[in-house]
Amino acid sequence: MRSISSGIRDQLVKVVTNYGAVEATARRLISSSFMPIMLNGQNELTHQHLVLLNQSAVNHIIRIERAKQFPFGTDFLGVQHEMPRQDPKNPYICEAIMYPDGKFIVCGLFPDQSRKIAVKAVEYHNDKTYKRTNCHEYEINAYSHEAHHIATIARIFTDAEDEIGYYRAIQVAMSVIELDIDTRIQFGHMVSRTTESHWVKAILVDMHLGQAKGIGRYLAEVYPEKSAAQHISFPIVKVCRVHWERAIHKLRRDVDDSNVTVLILN
Repeated sequence: MRSISSGIRDQLVKVVTNYGAVEATARRLISSSFMPIMLNGQNELTHQHLVLLNQSAVNHIIRIERAKQFPFGTDFLGVQHEMPRQDPKNPYICEAIMYPDGKFIVCGLFPDQSRKIAVKAVEYHNDKTYKRTNCHEYEINAYSHEAHHIATIARIFTDAEDEIGYYRAIQVAMSVIELDIDTRIQFGHMVSRTTESHWVKAILVDMHLGQAKGIGRYLAEVYPEKSAAQHISFPIVKVCRVHWERAIHKLRRDVDDSNVTVLILN
């Protein structure tokens, strides 16, 4: 297949810049709303644009633009390079920690996410999102009563997906939030309703057991009078209904309906 001409290459570079060099791939660009830009407003590929089907050539251009934008890469070292170059009044990357066991945590949230969302939230939604990078992406969300939709409080990137990994993620995020709002987040099962004006009523988790155990470990650190298992047993830790129903539907596909109830009870 022919190489990409200079004219189409210039258009492609603009599209990659607008789309975002970090997340861009040849397949994503072709299926995105940016496609008409690459086709000069045409709705179909012409013989001049057939070279765009050469995904290797397109991905090569994307890698070049990504290297220009992030010369130190997009891994942990790249994050450390970007941290001191942020706006000091409104930083997004708050923590980048490499632990002795070789695992890492990168926490991203703006101060306004702490001051406008986290401080008013009555429940936290913890969810491991789809994998967009070579590491695990973990979000802490909450319902925004001002915007009337679920808003992201913090986004954590890590290469761990176990109890310790989730504990570190929630511990780092909560520490940053409490530093931003200059007060301690109160959890409803451990505070007096007569002395506190606001508290978190529930923490929603998905079906990954490491997540609940990690949150239990964090709560035991904050409130050592109870063990991690005791904190999890309180109604404050709840399983997300969507994830629960998804697991039940998957279970129904794997076994006979007559055995589903028995498996759930066991």
